[in-house]
Amino acid sequence: MGRCYRGLNQGAKARVSLQLSARLVREHLAQLGNEAVISLMRLQEELDDLVLLEEEGRSKELLQIKQP
Repeated sequence: MGRCYRGLNQGAKARVSLQLSARLVREHLAQLGNEAVISLMRLQEELDDLVLLEEEGRSKELLQIKQP
């Protein structure tokens, strides 16, 4: 699993971690039951929030680059 993180920044590492966690929850959905559904929903919310933060960060970086 360490290879997944090699060369990634903090945001990308967090995204990979959330994606792997969500995948594990989905794979064991039947065994975990309702707790899995709740966990999966939380993971998806965290992932969505992270994507928004990354997009906002890129927008700010672009604005800073364009300004003289």
